[in-house]
Amino acid sequence: MWNRLYIGSKQYHIDVTFADYLNNNYKKASDIRRTYYLKSAYDFMGSHTWSGADYTPYKFSKKWKSIDRNNIKTTEQLRKAAVYAAYVCRNGKKATYKFKITGSGVNVSCGQYVISYGFVFSIRASYNNGVLTMSFNENVY
Repeated sequence: MWNRLYIGSKQYHIDVTFADYLNNNYKKASDIRRTYYLKSAYDFMGSHTWSGADYTPYKFSKKWKSIDRNNIKTTEQLRKAAVYAAYVCRNGKKATYKFKITGSGVNVSCGQYVISYGFVFSIRASYNNGVLTMSFNENVY
């Protein structure tokens, strides 16, 4: 279960599943994971999906083609480059793309975010040694 909340005028998201003290067998309160605690919508879009008026991904642009996949410095660049790769794979085309992450703090969990654009039906992703590999429209089990 995850929720949106407001503190003052600022919007946050929280996934309390990760903070379930009893079902996760935490030994003490400090063990509780805060992976999805008071995060922005864009932080959540890497691993959570939703629809409706609350969900506002970047408006797709063919200009995202110009993002250098071998020099990804920000999470925003990665998401746009990955969405453009998915766009190229629309209509069921299978392809694999590599994204070299050169910036620090880049959130490489962007599969759900990319899927939300509706260009592809599946994504398989792996991250190793600074390179995110994404395969589109393959059977994922």
